[in-house]
Amino acid sequence: MSFSHPALLQAMLALASLQIAKLQKIPPTASLKHYHLALRRIAKNVTRPARRTQTANLAATLILAFYEVWNSDHDKWCSHMLGARWIIKEIPLSEMTRAIMAIKIRKRQTEMEQVQSGLLGDYPSTDDSGFLYKDWDLIDVPLLSTIMGREVSYDDLGMLPEELSSHPRPKYIYTNKDMERYEQLSDLFWWYCKMDVYQSILGGTRPL
Repeated sequence: MSFSHPALLQAMLALASLQIAKLQKIPPTASLKHYHLALRRIAKNVTRPARRTQTANLAATLILAFYEVWNSDHDKWCSHMLGARWIIKEIPLSEMTRAIMAIKIRKRQTEMEQVQSGLLGDYPSTDDSGFLYKDWDLIDVPLLSTIMGREVSYDDLGMLPEELSSHPRPKYIYTNKDMERYEQLSDLFWWYCKMDVYQSILGGTRPL
């Protein structure tokens, strides 16, 4: 992904060269160069609606936030986290969760029907197509509400099936490529959440 997205490539190079500089105890000159190139690329991307919510653009922003963790610069860390929050707010994650959950459930049901008819042999698929995460039942939504300082519901998170949700069904038809992108975005979102909690604890402020 980074080879087709200069901002992500430069952010990765910035972090890698910072680590080398720290290990060799030399000035991080090369790292700063990559850092500012990544920053300019991200700034250019966020001005373009078609590129603003790209997965790679969010990843690059979060890498720069982690870069500032290594530099112990809390203010810049928070600035990048705010930028990531802005990008995430424009991505319909709850809608994607709801839609892709429905796709996986339908796929699982089809597999089970084929197993029963003998088309797939004696055993069903061992993948997780019937659900998105095995530990969803461990998510403590009341605790999330307390941490966020506002009411959070399973429905708002997209964790209710379409037929039980109060939100309208998505008009967009999601594809296998969208499912792959969703998995990437999910990983980035949880990385963002963890960093947000850490910066909130260190700064003594509410999560972003």
